[in-house]
Amino acid sequence: MLVGLFSQTAMAGEFEIKIKTPQLLATKFEQGIKHLNIIPGKDKTDYKKIINIQTLPNNKSGCRKYTENFYNKNSDEEVGILLVDNDSCSLSTKIHYAQLAGVSALFLKYLDDKIEEAEIDKSSFEGVRIPIFMLTNSDAQFIYDVLYAEREYKHLTIELIHRTLINNDMKEIKIFMSSQPINNPMINFLKDLREHDRLIKNYKIDINFSIGFCKSCQEKQFLKQEPSCLSGGRYCVINSEFKTNEFVKETLRQICIRDNYGFEKLISYLFEMKTETEALYYTQRFKEKDLESISKTVMQHQSIEPVKIRTCFEDSFIKQSEQDPIDPNLDDNKILMKEQQEFFGITKYNIFPLIIINNVYYDQSINVREFIKFGCDNKMFDCRGYRVFKKIFVLGIATLSLVFVIVVILFCRRIMRRKMDNELSLKVNEAIQKYLTVDKA
Repeated sequence: MLVGLFSQTAMAGEFEIKIKTPQLLATKFEQGIKHLNIIPGKDKTDYKKIINIQTLPNNKSGCRKYTENFYNKNSDEEVGILLVDNDSCSLSTKIHYAQLAGVSALFLKYLDDKIEEAEIDKSSFEGVRIPIFMLTNSDAQFIYDVLYAEREYKHLTIELIHRTLINNDMKEIKIFMSSQPINNPMINFLKDLREHDRLIKNYKIDINFSIGFCKSCQEKQFLKQEPSCLSGGRYCVINSEFKTNEFVKETLRQICIRDNYGFEKLISYLFEMKTETEALYYTQRFKEKDLESISKTVMQHQSIEPVKIRTCFEDSFIKQSEQDPIDPNLDDNKILMKEQQEFFGITKYNIFPLIIINNVYYDQSINVREFIKFGCDNKMFDCRGYRVFKKIFVLGIATLSLVFVIVVILFCRRIMRRKMDNELSLKVNEAIQKYLTVDKA
């Protein structure tokens, strides 16, 4: 079974890529190069750069250290690399060696032309400072072939235009996450974010869940039951290890909690669900069929009415005419349909879990400290008090550390002095004993 994603056009992003030279490629890509921006890089401001793109025959995949050092180039010259070979090394390895060589941008050839279906692992983005782009297979190969067809075409120059999408008038944090309670870093992030309510007090928080569909089921008009999905395969959880549709049912329950009780209650529910299920999972006692009963217990702890959520759950299915009981395995679902449409609207980013704040996506690690720093650096939060608190905190830690070191030094000096006094006293006693022994003799 394949879980599919719809996508908006890959050009609908923050970047525009125009070819300046050679003329043959500039004419071919007059409207710009279709691309998927994996990560925008460290610079979030508006800018326009001229970048000279190189293809390196001795390292087409970028999976080893480059012999070239682009730091030694003229300071006015920006250099990028186009990789046309797919190798077994990870994306993070390719990015690491490119940055190490001093390039300004990295362009990768995708496996085929459906770059909107690329799934990118967020963990590959730690410490990335340069923009990374995915090009379609045919475009990247055409560019490479032209550059090596004739000697005069070997020089490729592009104009990279970046327009920041940050809109600080929005005051909105949109989160797209998996509903999985086990090993889900977004749940801890939400819990920690809630504890910094002073910084986000003017922000609207919107939590949405990632929901895909079964491609093979779509070909069958969703008329056949799919074990790990609901509604004949219309709604599936992406990248799930669950073998049954209990996880999709749990997603629907979480949406009902959000819609009936708000985000605060949902976050509390998610955190307790994570605690309960992980306790069972790591002791090898977790069973998928028990997920509903665990959910009911957690609802009661969080003052959520299970009957109310159950009603929301059942009423969301669209029954066929003259049908009495609902059939979650085949009946369509209006709540999941709406949630899926929300998810399809942002799949151009191809990065999950996904946080979008004030219309720009957050591309750092999923922890509150990095998120607040991102918001402060881009002037999204009023961080004046936070910066003062941070300075006081750092100063306090430094003071405590200094006091601790002084106490340790004084304690050690006292111990050493006592030891020296004891040794001196012992030597004096030994000398006196020797003297008395000689005197008696």
